Amino acid sequence: MPLSPPSVRPVLAALLTVLLLASSVLVSGSATLLPGALAAPAPQPGAPADAPLTMDLVSLAPTSLAPGGTFEAEVEVTNTSSEPLPALALELRTRTARVTDRGVIANWQADTSPETTGAPLTTSAEHEQLAPGESVVLTVRVDADELGYSEESYYWGTRRIALTVTSDGEALAALRTFVVWRPEDAEDTITQSVLLPVTAEDPAAVVADPEARAASLEKGQLATVKALAPRGDVDWWLDLSLLDPPRLPVDEEPAQEGDESASPTPAPVRTYTEDPASVELADLLDETVGERTVLAMPYAGADRVSLDAAGTDVLTAAVRARGDVVWDERGIIPRAEAQRVDGAGAEADALEALLAAGVTTAIVPSSSLRADPNSAVTPSSIGSYRSASQDGATLDLLAPDEVLSSQFSLLTADGDTELTRQRLLAETATIASEYATAPRHLLIMPADQAALDPSAASAVLDAFADAPWIQAGRTSALLDAADAWTADPRSEDGALYAIGPVDAGGVRPGTTAADSTWAPLAQSEAPGPLDAEVLGRLQDSWEDVDVLAAAMEDDAPLDAPRLEILAATGERWRTSPEIPAARADEAAASAAELRGRIEVVPASGY
Repeated sequence: MPLSPPSVRPVLAALLTVLLLASSVLVSGSATLLPGALAAPAPQPGAPADAPLTMDLVSLAPTSLAPGGTFEAEVEVTNTSSEPLPALALELRTRTARVTDRGVIANWQADTSPETTGAPLTTSAEHEQLAPGESVVLTVRVDADELGYSEESYYWGTRRIALTVTSDGEALAALRTFVVWRPEDAEDTITQSVLLPVTAEDPAAVVADPEARAASLEKGQLATVKALAPRGDVDWWLDLSLLDPPRLPVDEEPAQEGDESASPTPAPVRTYTEDPASVELADLLDETVGERTVLAMPYAGADRVSLDAAGTDVLTAAVRARGDVVWDERGIIPRAEAQRVDGAGAEADALEALLAAGVTTAIVPSSSLRADPNSAVTPSSIGSYRSASQDGATLDLLAPDEVLSSQFSLLTADGDTELTRQRLLAETATIASEYATAPRHLLIMPADQAALDPSAASAVLDAFADAPWIQAGRTSALLDAADAWTADPRSEDGALYAIGPVDAGGVRPGTTAADSTWAPLAQSEAPGPLDAEVLGRLQDSWEDVDVLAAAMEDDAPLDAPRLEILAATGERWRTSPEIPAARADEAAASAAELRGRIEVVPASGY
């Protein structure tokens, strides 16, 4: 459509507004489909499948056990059989040796068979009988001095605990967990930061499926963001479309009755305003950003690599331009722009593609970058990749610890929070007690779409704050150390012991097993990039919207279609390619319909 002369534009703008009101939004009606890439949380240990009961760790205290203290554990036992269980009791046993191998932690927790080795240190009060379907909480308590742990400071660290349920003296099942033994003069520490993905399941749901968006804000992923993001002990990997509420149509003005002189009746005028719930969330994030580290996710989670590969430069520029506008409006300076590389797709080609797309930081599982993921000393979560083909360009590598991150992702409403808490404390204590003098900084990053329970996650973050072997850090400190590290874990010059330089041969795919341990893959199993033809059609629709916007004095009606088009380029859709394809079809059809309904009225005709 040729552009109209300036004198015609006010009339054309009004006509365009009416036409857009009739169709509400350019790409309306898309069903909200959630990405299918996120694996279901691994089942938590509790009791053997054939046991007549289940066990749930209710509490274990204290966070750090020292000589003179008291150990206490509470376990809820539920009778899942059809017969009553008589004379129930809970027995406590322990292993006095310190755990020095992180693999031992996973193996111990996964074992649910009854523990009967040696006499119990203590036994709970007996519960006379537990009827089918009923539950009871059994408690064991013992003085720390009776556990038999060495009081030498260099023997501090993780100890194994077994809690076994018996009925009439017969062992039925055991729950295996951990306690951290920490004499007062122990000094070993690690630094740790938690990087929280601050994003929505579908950034365009506010337009495409308002009910799903409301549900997310009520008790879904966005409810978790609202509860956890303001905490001062988490950093953000932020999709800044959350800071950019779209203007949406509000109810039409009621038609005037009784005015017979008005002819013909004009189309009702619709006004647009920012979505109130989105404004509330955006303002909350804006007010609480503080001094935390903020890493930028591409706007609406756009897949920069797929856009670059498809040659859709207009969409690439639109993603970056919209992001720059929002950062400027909010006055937030992101530390870096980052994209995540899933472990199953961790290979040199994936990092080369990020470099080619202009990404400055890649988030890659630590074990994909380590020559020996089972080495005796765990390095800091930072490395650097140097390209052999792009003039030696470098890419900072943030390398979250995959075991810690996988366990943190289990903090859901259906998980055993206390069991996960103790596993995380055990893992971090074992890392801190490793044979190293160089400082280390570990990064924990839950899965993008993990359905975290705010209460459970907050309880674990509080436990981290209470643990004397954990010092809170900022993710920016890891990036600051990208060029100043040591390869010697026994170094005493103050530089972080880190993953360090990584070449093409040092990037290996892998996946996290059910027990949160790392399992290498023979080759990449990552889904391919988004379809170039689909991205091309989305770009065509974006250009159509731009043409309409050029003739409008107020382009508020275009906020919704713009958001839907950009959100359809999200990396999350690599495993659900039907979603961007469907949205591209809808965008093209709606844009063509609008172009056909536009009529230019000369200035002399009104």
